Amino acid sequence: MMLELRIALLLLLAGASCIGDRVWLLTTTASLPRPITTECASVSLARLPSVDSVRARPRVPTAYDSSASVVEYLLISKSDNGGWVTARTRNDSSAVLSTSWMVDGGKPPRESIEWHRRVQATVLTALAHDCARVEPQLVVSERNRL
Repeated sequence: MMLELRIALLLLLAGASCIGDRVWLLTTTASLPRPITTECASVSLARLPSVDSVRARPRVPTAYDSSASVVEYLLISKSDNGGWVTARTRNDSSAVLSTSWMVDGGKPPRESIEWHRRVQATVLTALAHDCARVEPQLVVSERNRL
């Protein structure tokens, strides 16, 4: 299933670049002092409202990641609120959580951005509280990609 999502994402990006559209991206990250376990993250994410199931998929870190390990969590929802969270464990045993929202065709309306910003903050804060027992410092970025 994750492979299909990655292929769909690559096709979306490739199609957007071919026709000259821009892809707008909202990303939220949280740095944690220690890694989180796959079991804790899966349980924590499954407890979120409108999440029907969670699939965890470890993947081999790339040289670009420079991470000791990477786990991607697919949040499956019967509503349109599904998504994914990536947990990277660094070589110093700290961790970084991240989630993104991508929109084809440029920047969406501000109300939509703010709603997704709150959702991303809720997801990462729940994970940090449940699995690392810390109050996360969230970093939010918005950008256009060609």
